[in-house]
Amino acid sequence: MRIFGWKCIRAIAVGLSVATAIGVATLARSTGLCRFSKIDGARTFYLYTASSQALQKDTLTFWESFSVKGESVRFACKGEQAQAIAERIVKAYGATVVYTEEACGVQSFYAYAGNGWESVCVNGERVNLHIAVNGESCTVGTPIVFGGF
Repeated sequence: MRIFGWKCIRAIAVGLSVATAIGVATLARSTGLCRFSKIDGARTFYLYTASSQALQKDTLTFWESFSVKGESVRFACKGEQAQAIAERIVKAYGATVVYTEEACGVQSFYAYAGNGWESVCVNGERVNLHIAVNGESCTVGTPIVFGGF
C-alpha cells in the first residue's frame, strides 16, 4: 500500500522550499539581518566579502543568510533633495558623514556608524554607510554600494 506518491512528495518539497524562502526573507527583515529593514525598496545582499567581488543576490536561501557581508536598498526619491535624504538616513543609523562627492549626476555621502558592520577605506577614511542619490532614486548600502546606482 502506497501512502505517498512521487507527485505528493514533490509537492511537499516545493511547498517547503517556498515556505523556507519566505521564512528567510521574513527572518532577515525581523532579526536585523537586513541592515536597512526600516527602508522599503529593491534589496541586494552582498555575500562572502565586503567588496565589489561579492556575490550579489536579491533573495537568500537559509544557508546564504550566514554569508551576508553587506547590503543595499534602492528606493524612489524623485523631487527630494540629496542633502535632506542623506541627513535623515545618517541620523536614523547614528552615523557621521566623513566624505562626500558628486560624479556623473550622482551625489554620494560616505558615512561611518560604530555599529559593527563591515567597513572599507574610502579617501583615507573608514566608512560603512554609503548613500547615493541621482535625483530619481536613492541607493543606501553597507559598507558601500556595489554595482549601479
